[in-house]
Amino acid sequence: MRLIAFSLFCAGLLACSVTLLGDFGQHRPLISDLVTQSQTLSPQVKGKLALGGSELANVEITRTLSVGDQQFVSRAKTDSSGHFYFAPMTTEHPVFGEPPERLWQDISVRYQGQQYVLWYTAIDHELDNFVLQETLSQLQCNLLSAENEFNISDKRRPSLPVNVYSICDLHVQKSAQKKAAVISG
Repeated sequence: MRLIAFSLFCAGLLACSVTLLGDFGQHRPLISDLVTQSQTLSPQVKGKLALGGSELANVEITRTLSVGDQQFVSRAKTDSSGHFYFAPMTTEHPVFGEPPERLWQDISVRYQGQQYVLWYTAIDHELDNFVLQETLSQLQCNLLSAENEFNISDKRRPSLPVNVYSICDLHVQKSAQKKAAVISG
């Protein structure tokens, strides 16, 4: 009797393994793909867009988040005071296997035929998003400002700053002047 029960148990275990791990000509997720965790692609973004001393209303801003061969694009419009907002964005990735690839964050605006970089960076770690969270919650962007490179570091990892390119006042030390933003009128 025990031998029959044990044989049935083993047969059931084998059938489950074949079902989960077998291919049979169609894609079936591996067990490692079934265990996922959330990865933050971008914390919330809040900012204000101006041209000199004038707030810019009803201007479309684009946020593009790229990881591997995936792109996530979202758009926001400035309100009557020039304020804009993007909700946080997360995605799921397998816990086991390859670590998440480098994440590229790009927030830009096209205004009167000219492209402006409000935020451009590449990050490697979830921790980097945490470090950038405060900065991304208070962007003050003026289209007359020059694009600068900023080094944003965390006191836990001061030797590994995150480099950000932006025309916005990020309230952090600028590392180098990149290029002047020009308005063609």
